[in-house]
Amino acid sequence: MTPDNLSTLTMTPADKTALLAAITTLAGLAATYSVNIPADQKKSYVVIGQSRAGMDEVFIRSMTDNPGLLPSYVLMADVNVDRNFRKDIKDVIASLGNIVEGLSDAETLANSDNFMAYTAYYNNVKQAAKRGVAGADTELAKLSPFFPSTRRQTPPATTTTPH
Repeated sequence: MTPDNLSTLTMTPADKTALLAAITTLAGLAATYSVNIPADQKKSYVVIGQSRAGMDEVFIRSMTDNPGLLPSYVLMADVNVDRNFRKDIKDVIASLGNIVEGLSDAETLANSDNFMAYTAYYNNVKQAAKRGVAGADTELAKLSPFFPSTRRQTPPATTTTPH
């Protein structure tokens, strides 16, 4: 193992197949509860966020205690269905989020390991090309597009006009 290697994880074909099968099963179960809002419309919906934590409890209690103040078009049965669904789906999303975060973090470490190895190899090939090692410039030409030069060009000289 490379001394600075961050990830030593491997996934067997059987594990990958099992994970993908479980995701397929989960996707089938979740389809009943899923909708797809077009990206350009997502910001047009108002939601109860962290800044309004506790809103459910206060409003449900007030609406229940004061039914005469409830607009006729607001049905408490619908409000309660939506509230209960939000609580249930939030629990599911939190569990999925933890799984996705763990898998994404593992991918990040493996990705970083690969990038560090590729960078080390690229630098060796670049040095070999500078030393005239046979075939190094051909390999460097293949690798260079992935490492565009970040050298800043010298800005043009500016002249000032006296006032």
